[in-house]
Amino acid sequence: MNTIGKDYIARKHGKQGIVYASPIMKEFTEDTYGTILYQEQVMLACTKLGGMTMGEANKVRKIIGKKKDAREFDEFKELFVRNATGPLGGAAAEKMWHDFEAHAGYSFNKSHAVAYSTISYWTAWLKYYYPLEFMFSLLSNEKDKDGRTEYLIEAKRMGIPMRLPHINDSGSDFKIEGKGIRFGLSSIKYISDKIASKYLEARPFKSFEDVKEFTYTKGNGVNSRALESMRAVGALTFPDNPRNDEEIRSNMYEYLNLPEFNMQVPQHYHAYVTSADDFDEKGAFILMGVVRGIKRGKGWSRVDILDGTGSIGVFDEEQTTIEAGRTYIILVGSNRIVEAVPIDEISTSKSPLIRFLNYKQLPYSDDEYYVLSFKPRITKTNKRMASLVVANSGRDLLSMIVFPTAFAVAYTRIEEGNIYKINYSLSKDEDLIFQEVVA
Repeated sequence: MNTIGKDYIARKHGKQGIVYASPIMKEFTEDTYGTILYQEQVMLACTKLGGMTMGEANKVRKIIGKKKDAREFDEFKELFVRNATGPLGGAAAEKMWHDFEAHAGYSFNKSHAVAYSTISYWTAWLKYYYPLEFMFSLLSNEKDKDGRTEYLIEAKRMGIPMRLPHINDSGSDFKIEGKGIRFGLSSIKYISDKIASKYLEARPFKSFEDVKEFTYTKGNGVNSRALESMRAVGALTFPDNPRNDEEIRSNMYEYLNLPEFNMQVPQHYHAYVTSADDFDEKGAFILMGVVRGIKRGKGWSRVDILDGTGSIGVFDEEQTTIEAGRTYIILVGSNRIVEAVPIDEISTSKSPLIRFLNYKQLPYSDDEYYVLSFKPRITKTNKRMASLVVANSGRDLLSMIVFPTAFAVAYTRIEEGNIYKINYSLSKDEDLIFQEVVA
């Protein structure tokens, strides 16, 4: 779908005419509006256009089905392009083979696609007509506590109240309570089903001291870490242990995998923040969310950011200073983090990003740009280039590439937090290329 998705949808809805690259293709692509969508269609194209045997076409299918490296296609490319050039033309044959290579990223056979679409329809129907029961079932059956985060976010988005656990009200697992869902005790970090059952058997508890006494009684099979975990999320709220909402909010993600998105930032910040579901790998964006986790490889790290709409992964330096579990305002340029300010440090931060967000009226004209970030880096050929993120007078963010040929000019003239007149060009791939600073 990455290669033909737009055409398929447009043709299905009658917004684009159905065109067959060759009349031969009509017999096996008529159902998909002239596009090659399934693995079986790739095989038929290989045999009917590319002159392959069914055995050879099946080898191509196996490469696709196992999501193997597209370079394994190379031994079949010459055969296909040579034979398909007749009915298609050379350029069209090359393009079709390129599309087949893309199928190796994610392509199904037809029966698999039908099965998944059927399940998708069933689950969508259940989610629409029985949203509470549907989300309860997802949460109850997801045993990976980290994996529940997406479901918890979705439940909150749907307006389903997520009730915090309490030792006298919760079961071991999630349960439906009124029009909401109550966390179970075993949903809390450091509390297993076995420990939860010990507390459930001993309840009801009359006070925090009562729970504490039970916990420290030798042989009860529970421990002080479980006591502290429950206390951290309000599960031990009693008259002798009043609820501390601020403390609970700060602990919800660590102990329940439930991000708290009511962030203490100036209200107008939200107007300039892009949500996870609107994020695009190209361009520049401001994100605000909780760091769910960080993966590292040689020369890079990938930061997983959660907000109220979902999660996205954005690249950073290998030795990133960003911390998992902490909440940040993050500036991203071309899918790389160029600035990250912890929410709890906003009031004292001198970051150009925070200064930009604090401007109620921008102090520059229509032909000027405010520099939020200038990040140099070394290329594989040991040359210096940079990523430049600026904002125009309409507060639109622009991500520019500073190539080695222009690096010296940019490095000596540009300083973060300052305002400049800048000339830039547009590449064939629609990337913005820095040219010069106008005096």
